[in-house]
Amino acid sequence: MTVLTVVLCALFVALGRWQWHRGNTREASWEQFARGAGQALPLGSASLTGVPLFQRVSLRGRFDEAHQFLLDNRSYEGRPGYEVLTPLTRAGGGTALIDRGWVPFSGLRERLPGVAIKSNDELTV
Repeated sequence: MTVLTVVLCALFVALGRWQWHRGNTREASWEQFARGAGQALPLGSASLTGVPLFQRVSLRGRFDEAHQFLLDNRSYEGRPGYEVLTPLTRAGGGTALIDRGWVPFSGLRERLPGVAIKSNDELTV
C-alpha cells in the first residue's frame, strides 16, 4: 500500500507540473494574440508574408465579386448558413481573401442568398 501511495503521489506531482506548463504555454499564446489584436497595422503595398502571427492589418483595394464564394456548412448561434469569402485585389498588387461575414441558409441549395457588392469603389478593410 505504501508503494502504491508513493507512486500515485509522484504521478500526481508530474501531472500537476504538466498542467502548470500547459497553462504557461496557453498564457503566452494569449499574450501574443493580445499584442497583435490591439491595433490594425496598415500594410499599404507590403507583403502579407512578413506579418507576425495574430497581427491585425488593414488593407486597401477593391473586392473581386466575380471570384467570391460561399463556404457551406457554417453555423451561427445554432442556425445553418454560409461564410462569404471575397478576394480583395490590393492597390499595390496581390490579393487577400476577406471573410465578409455569415449569411443564413435560405432553405434551398438552388436559391443562394444575395451577397452582391453594391459598389466597386476602392475601400479599406
